[in-house]
Amino acid sequence: TPSGKTYDMTKYLFIFTGNDGEELFRGYSSDEVLNQIYKEVASNPSKGREILREAGFPEAFLGRVSSIVIMRPILSNIRTLIAHKFLHKWSESVSEAQPFRITYDENFEKNVGELLYSPAMGARSIKGFIKGSLSRIVADSVFHFNWDELIESGRKGEVHLEIITQKPSLPFYKGKFPDTKKAILKVTLKDKGRVLFEEKLDFTKEAHFMPQIPYERAVETAYHEMGHAVGNIPHRTGKKVTKITIVPEKLGETQSLGYTLYGDSHKDNIIPNREFLVYYIASLLGGSEAEKRLGVDINTGRANDLDTVGKIIRKLAIEGNLIPELDGTKAFLNKEGDPLEYLPADKAKILNQFVTEIIADARAKINEILDKNWHVVEAGAQLLMEYGTLDEKDFSLLFAEGEKVKKLRKLYKAGILRDREQKDLKINLDVIRKRKGSPPERCAEALKP
Repeated sequence: TPSGKTYDMTKYLFIFTGNDGEELFRGYSSDEVLNQIYKEVASNPSKGREILREAGFPEAFLGRVSSIVIMRPILSNIRTLIAHKFLHKWSESVSEAQPFRITYDENFEKNVGELLYSPAMGARSIKGFIKGSLSRIVADSVFHFNWDELIESGRKGEVHLEIITQKPSLPFYKGKFPDTKKAILKVTLKDKGRVLFEEKLDFTKEAHFMPQIPYERAVETAYHEMGHAVGNIPHRTGKKVTKITIVPEKLGETQSLGYTLYGDSHKDNIIPNREFLVYYIASLLGGSEAEKRLGVDINTGRANDLDTVGKIIRKLAIEGNLIPELDGTKAFLNKEGDPLEYLPADKAKILNQFVTEIIADARAKINEILDKNWHVVEAGAQLLMEYGTLDEKDFSLLFAEGEKVKKLRKLYKAGILRDREQKDLKINLDVIRKRKGSPPERCAEALKP
């Protein structure tokens, strides 16, 4: 060192931290989505180096780094802990310096974490609220204490904080306008058990609430997402449904009205051949085909599905050598994995013809699947309108109930169960409702098939 001291560097670990890779999680707020992105990144050991390489770190430096770790994204429970950390530090410092103490309940920390955390700003959004709005209203309120009496007696006054909210219970609204949203910070000054003063601050504009869409659009979205979920055949696609939701959310740069998440299933048994591709694309077309059955005009969701499947087919066809005439054309894949941009015209024509055939086969396959399982789609859409979200267990139960109904219908049709009541030929939604508990608000009217 400049001072002449020598260190044995073999005894030290150097840890560098940075925000590199944060773009992978930017714009997402759902715990499930963030977790899924993290798992995909963490399962790829080379991803960290790739991120740093793209950020401009030289190979000479990266070659000397023993390991690169992608930190976990901030989930909802961590947001509450962040709120606890900042609130505790702030309230302790105020209580030590002033003749009053700050109090609040556990829900206060949870509300601060839920309403005020911004993925774009991270923990700074909560810290900013505490140092800004919260500190100001407390400072303005405490003048109502009898400071001389507090100081002379040596006792502490109490500043109690509470957040009063009015949140949407469901991701849709039935009237002309979305449900009213409110976030009020209430400050109560107490001394010797008496309330001295109350002040309220409306911070609704700073708060983040669950967005809402019109009821009719939510119904379409419920059927759309159930079409995706039911259209997925795990042993054919290598993936299973882990979550279905119609809660609007920003997914990256896109505002999503709902989405279906998948996890790995039967992955080791999947061969990326033409049959796999047909089933895989069929599940992607399930949403748009379900909407078609409702008579819904083409919309952004359906257009996105079609655009997505075209890119996927082209990419998988080239990577898996599914078209003999295009063997050896992997070099034409662009950064997004789409070869169409660089392929010669004659080969592009062959590829486009293949895409057309796969989409036609996949569309026939998804309609075959939906014909057999439309009762599951309808039942799932009803549950989504009641609860907003179904998890993996909910969907498994729903599908199992659907299979029971299919068997009963066959027996009924064959005349074996002649006296069967019609209600027995429908999915018993109470099996799922019992597991999930009371919904936020039971849908007033049943969905029409």
